[in-house]
Amino acid sequence: TTTPGADRQAVQAAIRAAVPAEVFVYSGADALAGVASALDQVTAVISTIAWIVVVVSAITLLNTLMLSVLDRRREIGVLRAMGADRRFTFTAVLAEAAGIGVVGGLLGLFIGIAIQYLVSIALTNVLSIDVVWRVSPAVLVISLGALGICLLGSVLPAARAARLSIIAAVGVD
Repeated sequence: TTTPGADRQAVQAAIRAAVPAEVFVYSGADALAGVASALDQVTAVISTIAWIVVVVSAITLLNTLMLSVLDRRREIGVLRAMGADRRFTFTAVLAEAAGIGVVGGLLGLFIGIAIQYLVSIALTNVLSIDVVWRVSPAVLVISLGALGICLLGSVLPAARAARLSIIAAVGVD
């Protein structure tokens, strides 16, 4: 911090002259630019990892729902024999996926907001700059996107359940 009207370049040069050569002297803007650059790199890595998690989660959900449909073939066949149509079966599997998506989305939302809050406190203490915590509207968009991916991953198992033959499904051991 300099007094108003002081020549910042001259102050920085005087500080450089007063300290040993191995000590780095940065202005506030230079230090902020360095921290921002490091945070941009960390954000890029975290974003890449997040997309990998999204893809793996979608595949896992697809696998889980497909196994659920295979395990419940007999029940699906009985429902169909009692009068449930293909649309009901399709909707039932989609509803199961929506339930998984809503519960997982809410858990992820609350845990993510808590982690973001704690990281903002930690960064404020470590970096000695104020890192402001606020909930972004993008959180809602990301939550809806997660639910959409969940439903998208359930279309194939739902279609498979809807196509099951009643006779073949009831005959499963």
